[in-house]
Amino acid sequence: MQNNYFAAAPKYQEDSSNQQTNTEEQQIGKKAVFYYKMVAKTLGQYLSIYDGKTEYKMGVVMHQPAKPDHQGGFYVYDSLDQAIFADVPLKKDGLYFAPRTVIKCACWGDKIEYPNGKIAFEYLCPVQDMGMPKGYLATKAAMKEAYQLYSEKLKLKQGAGPKSLKKPTWKN
Repeated sequence: MQNNYFAAAPKYQEDSSNQQTNTEEQQIGKKAVFYYKMVAKTLGQYLSIYDGKTEYKMGVVMHQPAKPDHQGGFYVYDSLDQAIFADVPLKKDGLYFAPRTVIKCACWGDKIEYPNGKIAFEYLCPVQDMGMPKGYLATKAAMKEAYQLYSEKLKLKQGAGPKSLKKPTWKN
């Protein structure tokens, strides 16, 4: 379920004494905290990497009850680094190989914290596209391949590679 964020934004109501009083929306707004979520970014849309269908729109409040055992809620992380390096399970209809970005989200409501740092929230509202670090490789497979190539080059540079690839050593 999606609602326009601005329609649900905190509002003030004035009473007869001209003092501002809190509404329910304002109380929710006070409990919102910012978290980070890795998403696929394709054709200007922010989509779930996991299911490939859930769309995240800036300024739009989303609701899904947070349930134990990864059965519901919106999954986010405390830090940008955690979101960037989070494990996303490979799923047939997912967007595992799509270009990625991290979105900053206001999150509130019921929450469930998991040991790997993942947090499921009942409410989520994307507020900003944070982008990706310079040089980020889109998938863990690409990162692993790049690391292996780097390691091989480093070993060759240090003389630990196959004899045929080592620099010849000249003795006088």
